[in-house]
Amino acid sequence: MISFEQAVKMALGYDPRMRKFAEYENAFEFCADCDDEAIGPQPYVIMKETGERVPFPDAVMRRRERGELVREGDIPASMRPAFFTLRDAVYGAAVGDALGVPYEFQSRGSFECTGMASGGAHGQLAGTFSDDTSLMLALCDSIRVRGRVDVRDMRRRFESWLHEGAYTPDGNAFDVGNATRTALAEGRGCEGERSNGNGSLMRIAPLAYTTADDDEVRAASAITHAHRISTESCVCFVKLIRNLVGGNPFELALKYSIPEGEQFAFLADVASRPREEVRSGGYVLDTLGAAIWCFANTSSYADCVLAAVNLGSDTDTTACVAGALAGAVYGYGAIPDEWLDALRAKDIIEQCLFHGFEKVRSWPE
Repeated sequence: MISFEQAVKMALGYDPRMRKFAEYENAFEFCADCDDEAIGPQPYVIMKETGERVPFPDAVMRRRERGELVREGDIPASMRPAFFTLRDAVYGAAVGDALGVPYEFQSRGSFECTGMASGGAHGQLAGTFSDDTSLMLALCDSIRVRGRVDVRDMRRRFESWLHEGAYTPDGNAFDVGNATRTALAEGRGCEGERSNGNGSLMRIAPLAYTTADDDEVRAASAITHAHRISTESCVCFVKLIRNLVGGNPFELALKYSIPEGEQFAFLADVASRPREEVRSGGYVLDTLGAAIWCFANTSSYADCVLAAVNLGSDTDTTACVAGALAGAVYGYGAIPDEWLDALRAKDIIEQCLFHGFEKVRSWPE
């Protein structure tokens, strides 16, 4: 995990090679001069040219107004309306997943999801999440125990899910993807272009709350999905969550998240496409594009995940990925209480959560 000072440096564009800020003195100070003591001491940075003392949030805002990305979202909590934590994304994903399970494989327009339901192709109880959330929890649990991206440990936990029903509500793994099953059986990720399902994207969101770099995100994907389209889709999604949680406008956050390559170019304008052009099948780029579309065209967590489910086809995974994104931005508190009450196996979720960047989003003692 990173320190508070590192977080501030990243947010203000500190260049570690030159060991200096682009515009500010290579230091910052804390000034307890606000009227509301509950807010705590307020940080300032010093302008190089004028010596002007600029409040930290104003300095960050100046960067954003110039179209510069606030790096990785590392802004202290007191500069935000609320804490942004791993719980937001994981519960956002789990609830979206559970909403979508009963409608998987159903065509668009043949149903309408308005809340938790039972039944469907898998015959599950209402509030049951699928392999999407189970593998996300396995990844979380590995980081909680190991404190880093340990692909061997993650693979072992994925195998425990598949063969023993670990991280599931009923001790039974259902809806297992072909590439995931093959990769775990062979001990290596599937590298073929036809093996670009959404099985690694659906579980990758928690890495946005760690210090994992792009290569570590790729490695976590490659446990099962090793082709570049899958690994770069995961890198894109982790960056997008970090950039949005950092307070960046959606357009800017997305711009700085899209990987190089013609396969990913459509992401730049997917949000403006009509609904009938949004694909919601099991292909990883379809899922990524659909999740972005749902988030960009709604204004609440509930509307986002319902839009995702109602696209049809791979309803659970589309809503899981869209739910992770919406949960990260809108927060745990934005998830409807009745959906959280209906969600099963919350005790398993709580056991797997680790402490991520939220630990540095507070003033040091």
